[in-house]
Amino acid sequence: MAEQLSKEEVDKLIKFWSGFLEGSPATNTRETAWKIYVGLFKKYRQRIILIATTWLVISIIATFFISPYLSIFLIGPLPFTLGIVYAFAYLVASNLFWHQFAEKRGWSIESTGDIEKEKAYLMHRGNTQHIHQVIRGTLDNRPLRIFSFEFSTGTGKNRRTYAYTVFGFSFTGKFPHLYLNHQDDQYYGEVGEEISLPEEFEKKFILHAPKQYEIEAHQIFNPGILSYIIDSNLDYDVELVDGELLAFKNGSVANITDLEQELSRVHDLVLKFAPILDNFKFEKIGNLTSEL
Repeated sequence: MAEQLSKEEVDKLIKFWSGFLEGSPATNTRETAWKIYVGLFKKYRQRIILIATTWLVISIIATFFISPYLSIFLIGPLPFTLGIVYAFAYLVASNLFWHQFAEKRGWSIESTGDIEKEKAYLMHRGNTQHIHQVIRGTLDNRPLRIFSFEFSTGTGKNRRTYAYTVFGFSFTGKFPHLYLNHQDDQYYGEVGEEISLPEEFEKKFILHAPKQYEIEAHQIFNPGILSYIIDSNLDYDVELVDGELLAFKNGSVANITDLEQELSRVHDLVLKFAPILDNFKFEKIGNLTSEL
């Protein structure tokens, strides 16, 4: 795994790129990316004009005196280059967005996370996995973390990437590893035992638990919790593992309003779970694993 930048190095980079925003906050990744994109051209416009003019003159000379087809090779890469610059600006904007969100709340943030330390089933799907922008803090005295996660399946033309914004909240109880798959979610995986659900829920969810932990699964994902998820239009996959609830939201959140809204929705779900998960206790069944 690549080395982490020090906090001082990150702060310097954030300060440098924030200069292109002229004091406005990075509340929307796309808008911020465009401001950085335009700001780069303004800052280095003399060099850009000189390079572009030189390149144009060379292209004209090559077209008239060597071959008219050379213009395709000389001018053709220009849109590609502009696209690369914008992609870079978008990456920078995304980093600014996450850092400003964390700093506003006094939470810490790291650029990447270590997938090897994760125990969640969903975070070990596919052939490649990446964790980015890991925010850590507390909300109502409960430890939380928020991060971007993606994994890919297949190769070449069959390669597909699944992106999530993940919200994690810790609880004080002890519970087995459970996975509630929302059937409106973009990915479905089979793991452990599929637990039967009441008819009104089976078209919306698939609940997975370790073998012979059906009672614990029903106690935690009871009809009241499942009804709340449906009534609140929460389309998350929910995984309980190692004392933590992880809510997987489809896609990468790209603006402050959406991120704050999703955090609030997950926090409300956490409050529903709290009386159960903070006090839950279970005994491991013989030699059977309580993990998925």
